[in-house]
Amino acid sequence: MAGIGKIKNRYRVRYRLYYPDGTYRDRSRQVDKKGQARELKAQCDILESKTRLQEYTVNVIDNWWRNGLINAKDRKDLQLYPDGRKTQAADEYWDTRDVCKKEREARETRLLHIMECLVPIPVSTPCGIQMVNGLRHG
Repeated sequence: MAGIGKIKNRYRVRYRLYYPDGTYRDRSRQVDKKGQARELKAQCDILESKTRLQEYTVNVIDNWWRNGLINAKDRKDLQLYPDGRKTQAADEYWDTRDVCKKEREARETRLLHIMECLVPIPVSTPCGIQMVNGLRHG
């Protein structure tokens, strides 16, 4: 959670930026007035929670960059990672294999449709087939 501290005549807001690989970086911004610090803290609380839960989009990242909450390197690093929640959900969905044959076939079909939407590589290519098989057997 973001925090506000006073340094001489200015206020510093400290917050963390979480990456999908589990790492994080501490960041801070300074402002002159306490009201500005409170507004910045509210934005930083949202940034922290969204990056920790991986609930951000490219538009949200651009908005944080325009508001000065993240720098260009952070912007680039956050855009490199795929949405881990979606692939994790597919893995968990596939891991529940103790179902009947009909349900298992239905899940395979659903996963193929999901992977076609999420993966930029067409599933019909050898690389795409290998990726889907890795998801199934991983």
